[in-house]
Amino acid sequence: MDERIKTFKALVDKLGKGRVIWRFDPLILTDRISQEDLLHKIEYIGDRLLGYTEQLVFSFADIVSYRKVKTNLERNGINYHEWTETELS
Repeated sequence: MDERIKTFKALVDKLGKGRVIWRFDPLILTDRISQEDLLHKIEYIGDRLLGYTEQLVFSFADIVSYRKVKTNLERNGINYHEWTETELS
C-alpha cells in the first residue's frame, strides 16, 4: 500500500493536485472485512494523502447486480454480504 501512496504523490507532483483523483472502490463487506476495517483503511490512506488530493471517489459493491462477480467470490470462498440501509448511512 505504501508504494501506491508514493506513486500517487509522485503523480500529483508531476500533474498537479486537481488532476489526480483518489479512488477507493468498490467497498465490499465480507466475513474478513468489516465496515470498521474499511473506514480504518480509508482513514490511514487519507492521512497519508493529506495535501495531495482534493476528492475521494468511492462506490459500494453491488454483488447481486453482477452475477460473474458473485460467482467468482463464491468460487474463492469469500463470504460477502450486501450493504444494509443502516450500514450505508
